[in-house]
Amino acid sequence: GLEGAAGAVGPEVAAVSRLSAAVCDQVKALICGRRALVLAGEGTCESLEEAREVAAWAKAYGLPLLADPLSGLRSLGDEAVIDNYDNVLGRDDFPVPEVVIRFGRYPVSKRCVQKLAVARPIEIVVDAGETRDFNAMTDLFVTCSPIDFVRSLLTCDCDAQASAGFLSAWREANAAERARILSVEEDSRERVTGKAANEAEVAGDAEPESAAVAPRPEGAYVREILKAAPAGSCLFSANSMAIRAIDTFYVKGDKPLAVLCNRGLNGIDGTVSTALGVAQHFEQTTFLTGDFTLQHDLGGLALQREIAQVAAERGKLAPSIVVVLLNNNGGGIFEMLPQASDEPYFARLFSAPQDVDFSHAAAAFNVPYRKVGTPSEFSQVYGEMLGTPGISLIEVKLPLSGLKARYRAYQ
Repeated sequence: GLEGAAGAVGPEVAAVSRLSAAVCDQVKALICGRRALVLAGEGTCESLEEAREVAAWAKAYGLPLLADPLSGLRSLGDEAVIDNYDNVLGRDDFPVPEVVIRFGRYPVSKRCVQKLAVARPIEIVVDAGETRDFNAMTDLFVTCSPIDFVRSLLTCDCDAQASAGFLSAWREANAAERARILSVEEDSRERVTGKAANEAEVAGDAEPESAAVAPRPEGAYVREILKAAPAGSCLFSANSMAIRAIDTFYVKGDKPLAVLCNRGLNGIDGTVSTALGVAQHFEQTTFLTGDFTLQHDLGGLALQREIAQVAAERGKLAPSIVVVLLNNNGGGIFEMLPQASDEPYFARLFSAPQDVDFSHAAAAFNVPYRKVGTPSEFSQVYGEMLGTPGISLIEVKLPLSGLKARYRAYQ
């Protein structure tokens, strides 16, 4: 149990850059021979090289790496990286851990936090600052960065066979959920009905403008972004449904992307300005946001002028920043939360429908603007805007109702 294994070092290890041999032995005593996994939270890896180190370490110990989209690990196609962890945890037969090592803050997934709270495994928190543990579940707090923790434990004295089955179970479940998530690409293909379908068949036109089509799931647009965004570029996400869409539909691969987000209770504050500031360090940035978040910091678009001016003074092209607005005309996320209701007060206080014409806002700040209605149209416009100096805006119109249903098939 924890009392015998961790008692020698106590519940907290002082800040270090390299763990002592005694601490390493205590950590190994907790994880060896047990079903253990890693919750890799925001900022786990600062580079692709660090991501490779963490993945190699996890495989040596037989540890599934449940990779938050902000961990830096989904830029690897490594078998130890469990990118669809939220879906796996939704299964009745998900592999239950006895020990959890959490790197940094809790993952985006609410389901992950809830399921582990019920399972109540031994929890080791590795963070350079604080536990960030709102559930008071930390059994051992190691005050160092995740990469220093990994480098301190490179020598694996554990029996790899003891944990191989647990890692395999997670890998198999993860692969099954990957197929389910990627089905959004097939489901998002425009289907026409009635007279429009017959006319399209005769004309050889698969996507007539008059076609009657159902609303496409948000995930279809996120998938288009992830496929087309250039390697080495930045994907900056707003909080709320934007980061949750990325968590669900960002499957691991071998294309490096810097995925960043404003998280926390006040994650909506200054999000546009934050994204534009971050974008100054990349040639290409895609900023995924909802309508509430864009409204909250709409004045940030005024930086269009300054971005162009600074670039001209330096004799360079301004960085390209494509703002992708998933506009469901209100607070769609609240349909996913416990306060969802059919009562009249819900629309007034929570979903709060808006009728904002973002084309006028774009024009006010000299921001190139396009509105799209299908994933294929989005793909074309997004490809055209990539590389365009300064800020540009693509608006995707989505219905406010039905958000939960649009996600259900893929979670």
